Amino acid sequence: MKLVDLRCVTKAFGQVVAVDRVSLSIQGGEFVALLGPSGCGKTTTLRMIAGLEVPDQGEIRLAGKGVFSAKERVVVPPQKRNVGMVFQSYALWPHMTVFQNVAFGLQVQRKPRDAIRREVRTALAYMQLEDLERRYPHELSGGQQQRVALARMIVARPAVFLMDEPLSNLDAKLRTEMRAEIKRLHRDLNATTVYVTHDQLEALTLASRIVVMKDGTIQQDAAPSTLYERPANLFVAEFVGSYPINLIEGQLVEEGGRTCFAHPEVVVPTKLSLPAACGEVVLAIRPEDVVLVQDAVPPPAEEGGPLPATVKAVFPAGRETTAHVDVGGRTWTIICPKGTAVEVGERVDLFLPSARILLYRRDTGELVDEGSSDT
Repeated sequence: MKLVDLRCVTKAFGQVVAVDRVSLSIQGGEFVALLGPSGCGKTTTLRMIAGLEVPDQGEIRLAGKGVFSAKERVVVPPQKRNVGMVFQSYALWPHMTVFQNVAFGLQVQRKPRDAIRREVRTALAYMQLEDLERRYPHELSGGQQQRVALARMIVARPAVFLMDEPLSNLDAKLRTEMRAEIKRLHRDLNATTVYVTHDQLEALTLASRIVVMKDGTIQQDAAPSTLYERPANLFVAEFVGSYPINLIEGQLVEEGGRTCFAHPEVVVPTKLSLPAACGEVVLAIRPEDVVLVQDAVPPPAEEGGPLPATVKAVFPAGRETTAHVDVGGRTWTIICPKGTAVEVGERVDLFLPSARILLYRRDTGELVDEGSSDT
């Protein structure tokens, strides 16, 4: 069942269009991350689902019920949408104890006192806060405050969990711990979750689907593995990944009966079925997929010639070594296995496995799919 359904939703602030005709459907139990840089429209989209922002156009349905329609002039207020929200700032009442913060929503619903006590303590125990119920927010760490905010959402039992950059104020160690807590929460409760973040590691590790946004529009909506392995366009390719993806411009040409990527320094066979002289493209390859050619491991002859490069910087990191190399005036990142010895200024050859390269149209930035007849 679709628990969240947005149809051609648009929101502008003055002359700035923050969200531009976005359509998005989320099934029950999914964990969907809205990912993108600041100003891309992800938080505005979340706030429109929550009812904290009113769209200018479009329609929003939650669990089959219309909560906004520009055409029918329907606007259901936030408190009647059956959604729970965790904010970046935690939004805890500073004058209330942990117990009182978590219980507040149930008290507003006028639930019996015994039921409130039971449900709050169950939620606090789940979030490992049972020994802190008498403390005030200023007496808690950032991670503990975030757990309180999550416990407050849990007791309300909303149909949809909404989270707006909930870990951005935490240090690296606490972010790792809280990612595990949020993943456990989703697994145990099968909670339909919409999670806003600019941190692609959070999105890749938490979400079952990632929606990448730019300038108020959806660039790609896919599973994390698909998003990483086959970005739909150059924006997604460059935005997603712990290390920047490596890019180099060239042309698709026919050589020896095969379609190849041609650059003055290298010719790389592709899996495409395209005619000769079919246009300018950008080759993209992840740093971990570039192979440093060594005498002991020469590249397969059928894969084309190696790409020459010059080492600019070396960063040993225990189990692996990261190196920056100059490739035709561009800086590439390559990841070498532990024990690989390279020196700054050294000339090296790089092997680009044809199965791991991606090709994008240089004019539009769109992915060139296998079997395309033109670019």
